[in-house]
Amino acid sequence: WAKLCVFVAMFDNCLTKKISMATTINAVVRPNQKKSDGTFNVKLRIIHQRKSAYLTTSHYVKKNELDKEFRIKQNSPAYIPVAKDLEKIRNIIGEISFDLDQYSINELVEIINKKINASCNKPILIKDFSDDMEKSIVVYGTKKYHHYTIAKALRFFGEESTFKGITPSKILEYERYLRSIGNKESTINYIMKRLSYIFKCAREKYNDEDNGIFLIPNPFSKYHFPKILAPKKRSWDAAEFKKYIDRDISILSTRRVIAYDIVIISFLLCGANCADIYEMPYPVNGYVHYFRKKTRNRRDDGAEMIIKVQPELLNYISKYEDPYKKRAFNFYLSYNDCDRFSDWICGMIKHIRRILSIPDLTTYVARHTWATIAYNDLRISKDDIAFCLIHASNHKITEFYIKPDYMKVDEINRKVIDWVYYGKK
Repeated sequence: WAKLCVFVAMFDNCLTKKISMATTINAVVRPNQKKSDGTFNVKLRIIHQRKSAYLTTSHYVKKNELDKEFRIKQNSPAYIPVAKDLEKIRNIIGEISFDLDQYSINELVEIINKKINASCNKPILIKDFSDDMEKSIVVYGTKKYHHYTIAKALRFFGEESTFKGITPSKILEYERYLRSIGNKESTINYIMKRLSYIFKCAREKYNDEDNGIFLIPNPFSKYHFPKILAPKKRSWDAAEFKKYIDRDISILSTRRVIAYDIVIISFLLCGANCADIYEMPYPVNGYVHYFRKKTRNRRDDGAEMIIKVQPELLNYISKYEDPYKKRAFNFYLSYNDCDRFSDWICGMIKHIRRILSIPDLTTYVARHTWATIAYNDLRISKDDIAFCLIHASNHKITEFYIKPDYMKVDEINRKVIDWVYYGKK
């Protein structure tokens, strides 16, 4: 008991302490955060440069363990464990005291969390981290392939695999396994790059080179990703695409006709993707104004496009007319998600390939064909084709000064359509 009294005396008033002129750390209990079992979680509040942040602890107290100011009483079972946690964090902050002022409150909390994780030496499960990553992924396609990659990897490595347990030799073993079960080199390349990216994100979260914290290894540091051979060109010549436009498709079901038409619609819109066709707003004064879904969040201009509705496209806008005139096409009334609509189109295209014996038909054939005809047959420059395809410019600095001229898109698109539909150059 005497030793305990001495220990308590050491920590007396330690639940609130100023570490420096700009930094204070203390234990707090928030009255409005009472749990259903009647307990309160103890949080550690850090005040740094007049800003606050809270660290959640594993300690809980009851109302009778708190005084009128909601401070933890010294006779509370949580008092000494909380004091120890505070002392641990003070020591961590003390290690960087000379550089303390250069850190923001968020950066300081990040350093503390990394130091605590390092000292606990608790293994970090790949599944737990990747599941958290998946929750933050907004794009349906990316989320789907992320889930597929991790599920496939964990079936090989084991559900309880940790980052530290994956060594360079295991990565090579996994590559050999993927190849042995018939995966293409392009598939292996994608899986390995996604897995490498997950490791990279984990290192950014848990490692801290400046403070000597290395919780996540890099088993890919000397790994060579499988080489991918240049894919076979997925474009048709003008005659082949004209044959596709004029083909008798009475044998196809209504649902498959939609997928068939999407290819032509894409061509008439300079190779627009399924997702953009699905979301495309209703034309205003004969023009469609949209932002390419794939890259709108990665580009300063939002991947903007303004394109004229050509007469040939009017037939399809009429065929798939939106009665509410919100969008150019009514597909959203039957399919409530553009990513699932794209998946459905891909599935229908597979059936069309078989039924009409068009082995090289894909959802991308219109985009590739449009670009190839523009370049090879009509001698349009690659820069102009890139602009029509809403690709990033190779002249980013110059583009900053130039207002985009979307009339150029209409002129080139008209030339491509005239050449394919009517044989006119």
